[in-house]
This record gives sequence, structure tokens and C-alpha cells, in this order.
Amino acid sequence: MVFSKRFRLALARLNRGEASSRPFNRILPWLVLTIALGVTGLLWRNAQKQIENELQTEFNFSVQEVSRDIELRMETYKLLLHGLQGLFASSNAVSRKEFHTYVETLDLKTRYPGIQRLGFSVIVPKNKRASHIATLRAQGFPKYAITPNAGAPLVTANVYVDPPSERNRRALGYDMYTNPLLREAMIRAQEQGKPAVSAKLLPQPSAEASASPEFVMFLPIYANPPPDKKEAEKRPLSVIGWVYTQFRADELMTILSAGQKEKIELAIYDGEIADDDGIIADESSRLSGTRAETPSFQRTSQLHAVRHLAIAGRTWTLTAHSLPKLEKRFDHSKPIIILISGIGISLLLALQMQMLIHGHAHAVEIANEMNRELIQSEYRWKYALEGAGEGVWDWNISSGYMYKSRRLKEEFLGYAEGEYADTFDAWEKNLHPDDRPAVMETLHNYLEGKTKEFVVEQRLHCKDGSWKWILMRGMVVSRDPSGKPLRMIGTHADISERYKKDASLRLSSAVLETMNEAVLITDAHSHILSVNPSFTKITGFLPEDVIGQDTMVLSTSLEMSEKILMIRDVLDKTGSYTGEVTHRRKTGELYIAWLSISTVRNSTGEVVNRVVVFSDISERKANEERMQYLAHFDPLTDLPNRALFSDRLRQALAICRRSQSRLAVLFVDLDKFKPVNDTLGHAIGDLLLREVAYRLLDNIRESDSAARIGGDEFVVMLSGIETEGDAIVVAEKILSSVCEPYLLDNHTIQIAASIGIALYPNHGHSDQELLSHADEAMYHAKHRGGAAVATYSQVISAKPSAD
Repeated sequence: MVFSKRFRLALARLNRGEASSRPFNRILPWLVLTIALGVTGLLWRNAQKQIENELQTEFNFSVQEVSRDIELRMETYKLLLHGLQGLFASSNAVSRKEFHTYVETLDLKTRYPGIQRLGFSVIVPKNKRASHIATLRAQGFPKYAITPNAGAPLVTANVYVDPPSERNRRALGYDMYTNPLLREAMIRAQEQGKPAVSAKLLPQPSAEASASPEFVMFLPIYANPPPDKKEAEKRPLSVIGWVYTQFRADELMTILSAGQKEKIELAIYDGEIADDDGIIADESSRLSGTRAETPSFQRTSQLHAVRHLAIAGRTWTLTAHSLPKLEKRFDHSKPIIILISGIGISLLLALQMQMLIHGHAHAVEIANEMNRELIQSEYRWKYALEGAGEGVWDWNISSGYMYKSRRLKEEFLGYAEGEYADTFDAWEKNLHPDDRPAVMETLHNYLEGKTKEFVVEQRLHCKDGSWKWILMRGMVVSRDPSGKPLRMIGTHADISERYKKDASLRLSSAVLETMNEAVLITDAHSHILSVNPSFTKITGFLPEDVIGQDTMVLSTSLEMSEKILMIRDVLDKTGSYTGEVTHRRKTGELYIAWLSISTVRNSTGEVVNRVVVFSDISERKANEERMQYLAHFDPLTDLPNRALFSDRLRQALAICRRSQSRLAVLFVDLDKFKPVNDTLGHAIGDLLLREVAYRLLDNIRESDSAARIGGDEFVVMLSGIETEGDAIVVAEKILSSVCEPYLLDNHTIQIAASIGIALYPNHGHSDQELLSHADEAMYHAKHRGGAAVATYSQVISAKPSAD
């Protein structure tokens, strides 16, 4: 506009006879041409540079996006292994059914494509290999064996492999430690206490031609997890096995979206060097140990990049090359158009100047026409350059003609030339019915001047029947004298991929919202940023109670605060932590939590966030303690049961053998107990048994032991007994106490007992012999009328008379 005003002013001067001398008039057209060509060259170079910068930016973003998606996929595999580790840590023994149920609920095929199996490989000690094989065969695997080498110093065996398949069944019993590539990853996971991935595993010679390389990621399972870093050196001694996941390399290429596949061509290598031997996968999912064909990305590409990814202790190398479709997306014709247009305009200006000199009136007419064209061209190309890489539209509002560029018709929507009319009505008809009212209202408000800009997101109908999300921008470039809009120019941009990613983010958020485990995310300084609903359900703390607070808010005491500081020290050194902690709820109630913490780092390795996942295992711990108690004690009398008594007796016998000392076993059977149960009921009978237990404990030393082994049968172990007479004294003391009356629930009850005695080593050398002989002596006392004490020596003496 400024140029046109100056042009008209120069023309006026010429009309007034103020033109320069003739030599200057001859030079002036060439001077105008030189200046115009110089400006054209600058505009052409700037446009070319802008296209190159935009192309590089989009390529770099796509490569970074793919690298992050691969790392996130590997982090997901790590979380799976930590979940399995938590399953084993929360129970003394995980059964095959529990393992299968856990894996089945993961829905690997849908949620974790690429994972071929989840398994548990256990270390089999040399002295237990035969029993290990026998146990597995008894569990329904008659042909089970440890392969390929069961004679090595350290042998492992796959005991759990899921999901069920013929290939996974063949892996049962396989000794993964015999494979050097797997052994290196197992040792690394064992020493570091965190997930470790193996080197690339080539397909077996017998595998299908389409089979791809695979990787195995291991995480150790400890008999007793080390409480802190100081116990790290003991970690290898406490390892009982590894949980692992085996996944296919070709599934990594499924991470690429359709839009990314059109932009870049990828190859992934195992190692820091992108050589043929390390190839894992390329853009066509061609997978092999060596590359026998020339990949398409070895053609000359405008852009390429190399990224190194840290994957569970190994380095993968990702190479990327731009594809022609990405390079062609950027309109390289625009700099050419600018160059041609600039040259043309420069020639016209020089010609116009020449004509001005020789014919003022004719020059004025040409200048006015050029001025109008330049104004329109200025708006059109300025906005087109602002929307580089997007579809362009031009709408004549009064006539309804609406030009749409080839990119919108063919590349975005798939219509051939002539199938999508250049009219406003055709565009409106192509809008999704649900979007049409809002889009038309936005356009109307802009044309009426109610809004300053026209920007809408809309769904347009594609030729194949699908709907594609398109971002539409526009501006009015021409109005009549009254201000009524006459013409609009704008751009279209395909934003479908962005919508897909938004949907994926919403899905990830939904997963966090529905998890049963509590999840909280902190910053690098342990300040809580967000929590999920399960966190509130478990702890009672609302989000507003803890967000912005240090995680110390969950500690229970000074001792627990010190443990949290220890955990943070471990995180600073290793990046992860798994273990048991004691937390407090908002009410002050304490509970036991199983905790797993992982670290999120940025591209430079700096800590950005910590992800903390924990669950309340208080009830499970209480149940385990209850089961442990019921396995060893009689729930009615709280006395040891037969199993615990036998164990104590065996230990006492071992001591007696070493010290050459003696002990006695008393077998106590109640007389007249059945009539009490029959007449007064089982409730009174139970009270009576508890009273008998109390009287037994009152008449023996703390170093002795009493147990209930049957309905009304008790046994007593007396340690440090010198003679048979000493045992008889204690037995008669017990008998006298048992025979005293009982006052139970307003009932006076009188019972007696028959007691048999067996002495070590006189009457037996094993626990079974002593219990059996004490039982015989008890029956001898009962046959004498009951309420009596008898020894096994008396039984032996009575046998000849019986003959």
C-alpha cells in the first residue's frame, strides 16, 4: 500500500513536468528493475528457509514422539514385572492357579500387544532337583524335565508360564541360565535389583520365516527383600528366581501411527551402533539377524536422525529418515511462485516506469490496475504463507464460489478432481451433522463482527465414508464501502492424529481413576502433585489435604520418617524402590502398605517426577499370621498342636543326644469326658478342655511343653528328667490337679485322667517311638481302672504274664 501511494505521487510529479533529465529517465527503469529483483530474491530465500525450518521441526517432533512412545512401552513392561514381584512378595508361596489368574486379568493380548509370555523361573538347588522334578510331574506335567542341562552348578527352571499356548508349554522346565544372552540379563537384574532386558534373541532355525527377534526382561524375586542399601551385597544370596516377560521386537513398530508412517522411516538396533548385526526392526517390520535386502530408507533423504534409548540396562539405537510424503507435504512451489511472480512484477514495474516516461496517461491506467492486483495478491499470499503446509480456501461471499486447494480435497478427504464442488454449499453439506450448527454460528458471529477471528474444529466427510477432524481458520480480506464482507481467505489443517492422542490420554487417565491401587505423583523434590481416587479410599486423605505437601505427611513416626529418608536415598541412587512400609490414615490408624516407586526423567537424565503405587496389605498380613497360628496351635486351648509338639520333641531329642541327657513324654487321656459332652453339651465340654489345659501348664516348668493332639488327649514333654521316678512324680501331680472338681457355668464337674509315661532313651529314640510307647502305657493305666499313672516299663513287665 505504501509503495502504491509513492508510485502515484511519482506519477503526479511526472504529469506536472517534474521529471528528471533524459539521462536519468533512461536509467530509472533499470534501477527499478534491479531493486525489485533484489527484493524478490530476498523474499524467495526467506520463503525457502521457512519451509526448510518447518520441515525440520515436524521431523524432529515425530522422531522424539516415537522415541518417547517406545520408552513408555518399555516402562509399561517394567510395571508389569513389578506387579508380579509384588504378587510374590505379598505371599509366602504363589500357587500356579494364583499366577495364572493374575496374568489372565491383565488381558495381555488387548492391553499389552507384543508380550508373548509372562513367567517365573526358579533356582533349583542341586540337592532338590529330583524332588523338584517329582513335584512338577505330580502337578500334572508327567513329562516335565529341566532342559537342556540339569548338571550345571546353578540350574534354573521355568515353573510358571502364561498365557497358555503350545509354545509356552514347551518352555516349561527350560533352564534359561544356559543361554549366555539370557544369563547376562539375569545376573544384571540380580545384582542391581531392578528390571534388566536381554540382548536380541534370534528366531530358532525351526521357526517360521516371518518370526521376529525377541527380548526377555527379568526382575529378581527375593526370599527376603533387603531392607536397605547396606544389605545390597546380600541380594544375590537371597534370590530364589526371576519373573520375566518375553516380547516380540516387531510389535515396536505398531507404536507408529498412520500419520507417522507417512512421515518417517525407522529402524531400531540393539546396541549403540546402527549396524546390520544389531537390527531389531525397521519400518516394514522386517526382522532378522542380518539384513539381506537394501532398505528403502537407504535412498537419499532430506532429513535423518539418530537417537539412543536407555532400555532396562541396555542401549537401543533408533535411526529415522524422512519420507517423500513428508517432504512433499510442504509446498515447495511457493518460493518458486514468489520468484516467478517477483520477476514478473519487477519486469512490469520496469515496463510501467518506461511507459510513464513516454506516456503519462497510459502509465497511470496501468499503474492503477497493477495496484489493485498487488493489493489482492498481497492478502492471498500473505495468508497462504502463514498457513504453510495446510489446505487453502478462498470464498467469494456474494457469489457462493469457494475455492478449495488440492491438499484439502485429495490428501485430507480423498476426493478426486471434480468430485468435491468448489461451492460454499458443498462445504456446508460435507460437515458432520453434529458439528454443523456450532460451525455456522461461529461463522455468522465472525461475519457480523461479534468475534475477532474465525477458528473452528470440524469433522468433514471423507470419500471412504469416514470422518476426519479438520481445523479451519479464515479472515475477511475484502469489504464493500458499507463494511459488508465480500471475500474470505483461510486454511484447513488435518488434526485427526491429535484427537487420537487426546483419546489415548483420556484412556490413560481412566485407567488411573479405576485402579484399585493408590497412585500418587510427586515432583523431583517429593512434593505431591496428584493422586487417584483409590488413594483417598485407602488413606482417607482428600486431594486437597495432600497436594503440595511433602510425602512425609503419610509417615507414622520418627522411625518411619527415617525410613522414608532412606527410601529417597535409594531412589537417588537406583531410580526405583519396592518394599513394605507402615503408613497412617487420616484418622491416625496405621496400616501396612506394599510400595513401588519409579522415577521419570527428561531427555537430559534429570529427575522430573516420581510415580508411587501402593496397596493396603494389612488384612492379608493379618490373615497370614492367623494361618500361621492355626498351623501350629490348637485354637480351643491355645496349646501347641501335634505338628508343633512333634517338632519341639525332635529338637529336644537332638539336644539330649548331644548332651547325653534324658527326657520323658506323658500321654494324658481324660476319663469320663464323653458323658460331660453328651449331657451338658459341647460348649461346657470346650470350657472343660480349656481348664484342663490351664492345669497342665500350672504343673509343669517353662522349659517343658504341653500340647493337645486330639479331642480329649494331651501330651507333655518333660526335659531334664533323671529317673523314671521323677517323671512319675510330675505325672501324679498332674493327675491330682486334673481330678479336682471343676465349677463351669454353675455346673460342678468331676473327671479323672489316665497317664502313660515313656522315657528317653530307655523306651525309644525317636519322637514317634516315644509317643507310641507313652500311648501304650496310657492304655495300660486305663485298663487298670483309670485315674492312674503307668510307665512303659510296666507295660513291658506285663507282657510275659499276658502270654
